[in-house]
Amino acid sequence: MPGVAGVTRTALTNALNATDTTFDLDSVTGLDVGDILVVQKEQMKCVGPSPVANPIQVVRGVNGTEARAHADATR
Repeated sequence: MPGVAGVTRTALTNALNATDTTFDLDSVTGLDVGDILVVQKEQMKCVGPSPVANPIQVVRGVNGTEARAHADATR
């Protein structure tokens, strides 16, 4: 989201199925435990590790969104 303060833009390094909870991002700079990641329309909550490093661990489909499969390099 260009121009939005506090928003980090990155991409998945591999495809995800709807149940994956651990994966790598191109960059974790600026990402903290508790942050919400948005991949397409799905929201995921970062739960670890602390400090955040690849691979990250998330809770999928938070805030009423649905966990879905996502292609490699999806933002």
